[in-house]
Amino acid sequence: MRTAKNKNEKGYTLLEYCAGAAIVLSVVFGTLTTVKSSLTEFLSKVTSWAQDFNVTTGQPGGK
Repeated sequence: MRTAKNKNEKGYTLLEYCAGAAIVLSVVFGTLTTVKSSLTEFLSKVTSWAQDFNVTTGQPGGK
């Protein structure tokens, strides 16, 4: 609940910034928890591709 501010009081208070940060963090945490398995699979595939990549030819499979 907000109270009326004086004319010289502008901007947000620290409490409002903390509340906003908590909301953003909870959304990010919830999203990452939901997509954790697909994100893990994607990063695993990227890692495999990077390990198999041949820098000289620019093609995969150059160990």
